[in-house]
Amino acid sequence: MVVSSTPEIVAEFGRGNVARSLIIAVASFGGMLAAPFVGIWADKYGRRKVLTVSLAIFGLAGVLGALAPTFEVFIASRVLVGAGSAGLLGLSVTSIADFWEGESRAKYIGYNSAALSLGLMIEPPIGGWVADVFGWRYAVAIMSVGLVVSYLIWNNLPEVATDNSKTLKQQLDPVKALLKEPLFLLSGAYIFIIFVSIFGAQVVGLPEMLREQFGMSEGERSIVFAVGGFSAAIGGFSLSRIKNCIGTKYAIYLATFMFASGNFVAGTASSEIFVYFAMVLFGFAEGFGISIIYNLVASLAGIQARATALMAIITVARLGQVTGSFGFGWLADFMTEQSQFLIAGGLYSLALIAQLVYAQTRAMKF
Repeated sequence: MVVSSTPEIVAEFGRGNVARSLIIAVASFGGMLAAPFVGIWADKYGRRKVLTVSLAIFGLAGVLGALAPTFEVFIASRVLVGAGSAGLLGLSVTSIADFWEGESRAKYIGYNSAALSLGLMIEPPIGGWVADVFGWRYAVAIMSVGLVVSYLIWNNLPEVATDNSKTLKQQLDPVKALLKEPLFLLSGAYIFIIFVSIFGAQVVGLPEMLREQFGMSEGERSIVFAVGGFSAAIGGFSLSRIKNCIGTKYAIYLATFMFASGNFVAGTASSEIFVYFAMVLFGFAEGFGISIIYNLVASLAGIQARATALMAIITVARLGQVTGSFGFGWLADFMTEQSQFLIAGGLYSLALIAQLVYAQTRAMKF
């Protein structure tokens, strides 16, 4: 609810470019700190309990952010947003993996991604419209809906049997074994690159580029992000079909190519239509590309370590968010936002080359 409004938020509090990055980064930092504990607790005490608490924290953070009297209080609310949201994606994927296997698992993980993307599609225009009409504080307050969802999850999500008699060392033994699995390590590295790019060039840089270069208002900027959300929803719904058609390995190649192409298109865009096209590429790649990595990790981990394994990947994603937010925020003082997109495109190009070379030399089959 704050991405398209970051220029107005920092202006109200009298802050500069670094503050825009800070708003995004601290939420990621809070999530990065909380994610490992969320996974461990979910494997030990159950998914429903931890997910309920996470949603409650997220909702309360929305209330605090809307009422924040100072920039420092607003930043504190963003840390809580990150901590509360840390388990939402990871534990939803974990729950799907607990109840489904094989192609059904991939299908429903894709549907979960699509649902998330539809929410992200609806959120920017709603948040942008609310911010335009009533102010950004009312847009932030919408996040308090997490309190309602927390109640619904507690009363409706079936709990998976867990073994809370294990010591922490015993609980982490399967995760240590995963750290020796090349596919798990490669999945983490790939997720890191994806989130560095998304939260650097797109989340931090794109709103300012749209405002300065194309003169877009908050509401107009939110439509651009909504296009990406809609495309991501289509990508999520298509995950199972893509996986069945070309397999996991080539699906990852395709996602990397689309991410690279989208960044290069945005980095050379001379009109708004190219920006929209870039968001279509970004969104579709995000919708199926990230989900297929989560499906791969869920398949590698057993049920007693699944939440911990997935939350480890989420932690890496959060680290990517922090790195991208601060790194590209710092670059904003030295280069244009479009130049940042070109750098991101270069990162994906290198990642694609590395994927092709590694798969060829190690004869990776998955």
